[in-house]
Amino acid sequence: MNPPPIPTTRNRNIAILLTALVTMVVTSLIWVGLGATVWFYMYDAPPKFYVEMEHPDTVVVGEEFDLVLEITNRDTSSKTLNSIDIHDDFLGGFEVVSMSPHPGSREDLWDYRIFNFNESIKASDTMKVTLKLRAESVGYWAGDVDFTNPLENFVTRVPEIEVEDATATHTSETTE
Repeated sequence: MNPPPIPTTRNRNIAILLTALVTMVVTSLIWVGLGATVWFYMYDAPPKFYVEMEHPDTVVVGEEFDLVLEITNRDTSSKTLNSIDIHDDFLGGFEVVSMSPHPGSREDLWDYRIFNFNESIKASDTMKVTLKLRAESVGYWAGDVDFTNPLENFVTRVPEIEVEDATATHTSETTE
């Protein structure tokens, strides 16, 4: 009977490299799988905010009106409203005159105006935010309003408001 062949240095190096490569691929796949699982269960779930919006359907240029946002926490524990992010597609037709309660800070980022609140809302409680807007431009204005938690998960609502020319509205009313 012949003794087993003595592995050559070349064969041993190839075996070590293949073992290292397989170990690296398997370990990477495990980490990706764990990361995806954590993201899916912790970060992908939208906050349990229920949002109602009140606003007129039509206003005229120069008119001031209230956009009322009521954010209700439908969870069993307190949740934080991190920010209200309003897309420029909507704000392009309006000027924000005031906001109550006043946000902690405000910033413009990409196509959004972000009002930072970092306000805790107790379970089943409602936070009311009122924006006083002034209609600036004739047109049909709609855009995302996102209500975010600290993980930047969000609930989106889309207000739709038509702004008419004050002189055209006045003329049509006098001819009727």
